[in-house]
Amino acid sequence: MTPLSSNTALSSLKVDGSTVADGGTVNVANRTVSVPVVAVASDADALVAVSGNSGLKTGSNTVSVVVTAANGAKKAYTVTVVVAKSSNKELAVLSVNGQNALTGSSITLPARTSSAVVKAVTVDTEASVSVAGTTLSSGANTVTVTVTAADASTRQIEISVYVTPLSTDTSLKTFTVNGISSPTSLDLPVGSKSVVVVAVPTDAGAKAEVTGSSVSAGTNTVRVRVTAASGDFLDYNVTVNVAARSTNANLSTAAGTWTINGVDVSDESTIVEVPAGTTAVTASAKTADSKATLVISGASGLTTGLRTVTFTVIAEDGTTTNSYERSVQVKALSSNTNLTSLTVADQLVVDGGTVNLPAGTSRVSVVPVLESEESKFTVSGNTTLTTGSQNVVVTVTAPSGATATYTIAVVVAAPASNTNLSTFTINGTTVANGGSISVAAGTTRLHVSAIAEDAKASVSVTGKSDLKAGANTLTVTVTALSGDSTTYTVTVNVGN
Repeated sequence: MTPLSSNTALSSLKVDGSTVADGGTVNVANRTVSVPVVAVASDADALVAVSGNSGLKTGSNTVSVVVTAANGAKKAYTVTVVVAKSSNKELAVLSVNGQNALTGSSITLPARTSSAVVKAVTVDTEASVSVAGTTLSSGANTVTVTVTAADASTRQIEISVYVTPLSTDTSLKTFTVNGISSPTSLDLPVGSKSVVVVAVPTDAGAKAEVTGSSVSAGTNTVRVRVTAASGDFLDYNVTVNVAARSTNANLSTAAGTWTINGVDVSDESTIVEVPAGTTAVTASAKTADSKATLVISGASGLTTGLRTVTFTVIAEDGTTTNSYERSVQVKALSSNTNLTSLTVADQLVVDGGTVNLPAGTSRVSVVPVLESEESKFTVSGNTTLTTGSQNVVVTVTAPSGATATYTIAVVVAAPASNTNLSTFTINGTTVANGGSISVAAGTTRLHVSAIAEDAKASVSVTGKSDLKAGANTLTVTVTALSGDSTTYTVTVNVGN
């Protein structure tokens, strides 16, 4: 039997109509997406399979031809197909700051535009764009757009960009000072503090700045500076003269217009006397010039002794002043801190004396009688008393501030400590501490009489009920006011 052929050779291979050998290269035009491939096997029984000749992209592509012999042997032949890059440098969109630049090479932009925003979209997506000259200045500018095709060829487009220059107009459409149109000078009355300036530039892009609108006595300059949009400026100056104020800082010499507490003090030797403790006086005066200001100081916060009340006149000009001083004598306050009597717990005592009080006393009455009705007193130590000696202090304060203290020793007696019983009986039978008593069988409760010798002592009894047959213990506890206590114990025998 004749064996199957192993022949995998090609008798011819053409790609896009060109004969090519294994590993060869074929160049085709841009945008070619597929090429015809004609591959004829040397052996008519061999099979030929072609792949990679469609879906071509720009640049190198590999076309593969596989020959399978009759016996199954295989051989692959490869050809490189190079698709040329595009030379398309056309733009689909070209605009500068939103204005179409495809239909014209000149663009006009508003004043103060500082940069060009260029939008450039190529027809061929593989082409690229670069832009230069986007930083703008006032006047003529050139923006250059360079389009680079996929094949590296270039095209330059120059766009003239004109930025409208800023206005140099420094004129005023409206200029008034206190309602007067375009004045060069203005006279104002005394006391004027400011002027009203209305300055409106002719050009809306210009700015008007006003300085010197606050004025004072004498010559003032009000300036309006108009700055054009270009930065140029022009000053408009107005001289404003404000009349001077009066310098009269005298007091009136009219009789009866200068007083302290109603006393005429026009004579500087007059001294006004006021009672002790007076802290303020009424003072009044009249200025010679009605536009002057009068300030009175020292009429309040007075203390004992010779004090000064000052009358200060400030002239209308606010600078010129005169001061006038007058004297007020405040009499001294009483310093009497004496007592006419002192009673503690209803007992008449003297400073340093002693008052004895019964046990348990917790507070004591104190009644001081002062020599001076103007003086005041306070009492301390007369409450929350405890057993033993403590001081009650009376402090007397005179109007002058002088003080004196009176001290009384208060002695509270100690509480009784007697814990004795005057009576101690059980069921009528007298018993003693530690003793015993017998009661009939069945007795469950006892009658106990336990009376303390000190009526203020307390007595408690335990064990007098719930008795049981046999020995029972009854206790009596006596607690004195002092806290001392004694327990009395008796054995109670209940018969069987």
